[in-house]
Amino acid sequence: MSDQAKAHADHKQELVVEQTFPASDPANQPGSTGARAVPPQDMMPQGEAPHIPMGATLRRRFGDMGAATLAVEALVREVPIDRRQARIEPEGSAVRLEVDAAAADAARIASLLERHGALTV
Repeated sequence: MSDQAKAHADHKQELVVEQTFPASDPANQPGSTGARAVPPQDMMPQGEAPHIPMGATLRRRFGDMGAATLAVEALVREVPIDRRQARIEPEGSAVRLEVDAAAADAARIASLLERHGALTV
């Protein structure tokens, strides 16, 4: 195959690849919608949190809802816990976070909550 024929074949191959790559990218979405096919809350199991035998309930207070929510997200990622094991309740000007956890994880969860600004209730 001559150099010119090889260059022509390579050019044709590049044109084909340009129209198919990357196939894994989602289609463009308008700014009002995300790229997920399903909202995250629909992916979570519904119903009550699973029962934890010999569990402990940790109660901590946070200055605002945002701080408590970020703490729950950290627990879900780092411990991990089931999101349904955490409850955030308004308490005056602050919020109270209650977390049901295995007794073996209680100290680690308490430490993580303190790093996120929790106060003991």
